Amino acid sequence: YHGFLRGVTYWRAFFLPLLSADGGPPDLMGVVAEITEEVQTRKRIEELNQTLQEKIREISRRTLELEAANRELEAFSYSVSHDLRTPLRAIEGFSRMLLEDYEAQLDEEGLRRLQVIRSNTQLMGRLIDDLLALSRLGRQELRICDLDLEEMVRDIFRGLKAQEPSRDFQLLIHAPLPPARGDRSLIAQVLVNLLANAVKFTRPRDAAIIEVGGWVEG
Repeated sequence: YHGFLRGVTYWRAFFLPLLSADGGPPDLMGVVAEITEEVQTRKRIEELNQTLQEKIREISRRTLELEAANRELEAFSYSVSHDLRTPLRAIEGFSRMLLEDYEAQLDEEGLRRLQVIRSNTQLMGRLIDDLLALSRLGRQELRICDLDLEEMVRDIFRGLKAQEPSRDFQLLIHAPLPPARGDRSLIAQVLVNLLANAVKFTRPRDAAIIEVGGWVEG
């Protein structure tokens, strides 16, 4: 049996009957051993197991919630993609027909504006594709590659510039931008957001310079 002796010390006692030589009542031999460390270790293991079980249940609950959220995100992304592609196809199609059927009747500025419309519909198409890719990131690996950030920034800026030809804003790149690796579509979306915000919030200025730079640490 286990017992408490001397405060919080644990002991184990064994009692063995010993037959007497003269055939009388058996004697008892007792063996007592201290097992305090063993009991404490077992209690710690039980506590750790209980904590582990609670964490497993919490992880399972969060996993189910995350899977449900991912399914909702994917369904939302497909819905948005469908709703956006329909008017986008109409814009791209009619602008193409305008160029094919009325090119001779449009002046240089009219042609330029139609080209801006078409280039932006193509950009919007790529953004929709990226949105769908983003919704599937939980099931797909990132497409990591070497990135030329300076080239990406210049391409994006040219597109933003074409959308507002009447504005006076320039791009200043503190070259060379450091090399980078990442998913091209996702990094491009980050750069689009940053540069578009810069273009948006410099509208009150007569002339604006948007600067892009980078550095390496560690």
